[in-house]
Amino acid sequence: MGHPHKRKRGQWNKGKSLGESGGKSAPSVKRPKAWETKTWVLENANFEAYYKAQDIVPAGEWDDFLTTMRKKLPTNFRVSSCSVRRQIVLDRIQKEFAPAMQGLEIDGEKINPPRSLPWYPGGLGFQFDLDRKTLRKSKVLNDFQSFLVKETSQGDISRQEAVSMIPPLFLDVQPHHRVLDMCAAPGSKTAQLIEMVHANGLDSNPSGCVVANDADTARVKMLVHQLKRLHSPAVMVINHDARSLTTFPLSGPNIPEKFLRFDRILADVPCSGDGTMRKAPDIWENWKCANGNALHRVQLDILLKGIQLLAPGGRLVYSTCTMNPIEDEAVIAEALRQHPNDIDIVDMSDMLPNLKRLEGVLDWKVAVDNEGELKFLNKEDKFEEITKAKIVESMFPSADPDPRLKRCMRVLPQQQDTGAFFITVIEKKLDATEQLSKAEKMAERYAIYKQNKSSEASSFDAESGEVTATDQVGNATADGEGASGEPRKRPDRFFRELKDYELRPVQGEHEHFLDDISSFFGMERSVASTHLLASSEDCRGIYLVNPVLHALMASQHNPKPHVFWAGIRAFERNSTTQGGSWRMRNEATSHLKQLCSKRKIDMCPDDIAT
Repeated sequence: MGHPHKRKRGQWNKGKSLGESGGKSAPSVKRPKAWETKTWVLENANFEAYYKAQDIVPAGEWDDFLTTMRKKLPTNFRVSSCSVRRQIVLDRIQKEFAPAMQGLEIDGEKINPPRSLPWYPGGLGFQFDLDRKTLRKSKVLNDFQSFLVKETSQGDISRQEAVSMIPPLFLDVQPHHRVLDMCAAPGSKTAQLIEMVHANGLDSNPSGCVVANDADTARVKMLVHQLKRLHSPAVMVINHDARSLTTFPLSGPNIPEKFLRFDRILADVPCSGDGTMRKAPDIWENWKCANGNALHRVQLDILLKGIQLLAPGGRLVYSTCTMNPIEDEAVIAEALRQHPNDIDIVDMSDMLPNLKRLEGVLDWKVAVDNEGELKFLNKEDKFEEITKAKIVESMFPSADPDPRLKRCMRVLPQQQDTGAFFITVIEKKLDATEQLSKAEKMAERYAIYKQNKSSEASSFDAESGEVTATDQVGNATADGEGASGEPRKRPDRFFRELKDYELRPVQGEHEHFLDDISSFFGMERSVASTHLLASSEDCRGIYLVNPVLHALMASQHNPKPHVFWAGIRAFERNSTTQGGSWRMRNEATSHLKQLCSKRKIDMCPDDIAT
């Protein structure tokens, strides 16, 4: 379900370099059909000079690094950890397709069967060293490709680059966690997060939730398409610039919090994407150090916003698909400088022990493009020259670096035949200084205004959030023209009613629909009123969400999330003369069976067979 838009939201575009998933490179480029067949020149002197100067590649590995960067990226996929068919899918891969590929040769080249990624938990991640063209040259390979396509459409398998699977694993998401994916499209990592929230089974109804955000409208639609496969009532897709996200208000009978803060946040930020060169060889030709420089401030703003939205004791993972320290360690270093006592970098060296990685660096170089050549800068360089290239102070390393930067992690391609990725795990301390969002500050001031309204002792300025005292005759004591009688009313900009988006609580003239569903399907009325949302103004369909997401949509206070889609379509109008006025949708039955006491029949496979 989508919401019509007249314009794109957000001021920057997080495009992929190519393909299904990985990190987010910017800007997005729509490539012509001939792109895959073009012969690319896999060399760039400035790229090599820049990364030699950064000294991020271990001594003696530079040649292996470049050689691997010029090879095509293997195909990777993973089996859903919460799929009821998980073991069936694994058995087909390991006991049917892998043996059939043993000894197989294509054009004189030996084909290696799919193999498990040694570091992925449960043996659910796989690597396959073939491209799509080769898959068409053998019946066994073609059958395997058809199997992957079918299982992907059913949500049992996700096609995803290996290093892209890493950040969600370090988040350690539990079923009760409220999770935010700040830059979610196209959704492969978001799907991992949803699976973790559904650790007790995809048919479970967890108390936690996943809110997936993206700034680009077109990519949000792709995100919805990706996540709909999982049929989860605990997911919501919203469309905001990640830098302007706020703590959205909640309103529910069993929800004690007034605003939604998150226990886990994934900030997989837009980046220059040079870690994806193996699947996007055009980056070799287009690489400039200015690409990373231009994104540093955006990345920092997103990270700082994530820290603000994170609950005390919560965990945030910052990740990029670039090797560039300006987009990596420099961003983390500035966040540490701005929050010296509120956050810490978690040492993850004991987690995923079979994943080869490098620690973060404490020193790096800042460079600009100077007539086709690299020019490395120092803080002492002329101010005009630095500002012209949009260089800011936070890009430079500190003379006294924070040793915690070594807890950052960088994965390079030559280590385990992957793309490149940067990951940092940040934890917000339990005693962290509370950072109230603008919405929370406005809510506090508005509460004071409401409390004093009956005595007409104050007036509320919705524009500034200021509460102004008044004297007994209603004259404002603050500077400016006073008003006699009633305090002057102003439009309540931040607390006006929710605009008419498609999803909304079932209420008003349609509230009797909840009674119909409760009566016919045996769903408790209190459950219906905290789990069901109408899909349109005339309530053509009803969606199932969990109580946290319902409370998010039920609040009448702004700011409200711009919701594209949430939950599962659970009920639709019954146009036949048989049964009740509503019928249950098939994709929601596994969740509804736990919430309904009527219209259920327990059957076993033998009953169906006979």
